[in-house]
Amino acid sequence: MAHVRPYRFVFEQWQALYEHDPQAFERKRRAVLRQLIDASDDPAALTELQVWIDLARAQAKDPLDACQQISAMMWRSYFQLLDARAKLVDSLNSGGLGMQTGGAGC
Repeated sequence: MAHVRPYRFVFEQWQALYEHDPQAFERKRRAVLRQLIDASDDPAALTELQVWIDLARAQAKDPLDACQQISAMMWRSYFQLLDARAKLVDSLNSGGLGMQTGGAGC
């Protein structure tokens, strides 16, 4: 993982940039996202996620619709992870992975 300086988000600066020059705002938004993604432990996965987010934004009828679509994506992912965790716990508890839970040394 590459080292990246902590980024300080100042809403008023971004708002002023958007109001003054929406195209410059979009260029800066993409550059900051790219920098954060590239500095992550899994840039490929985050790039794919960003593609889905950008697609939702492009297809939305307005910013609120985009927010709702992205939020729904987040909740679907959360519940998929929750379901996978429950299946793993059930499998561990039933010995399905060849592991025993509980007992001495566990």
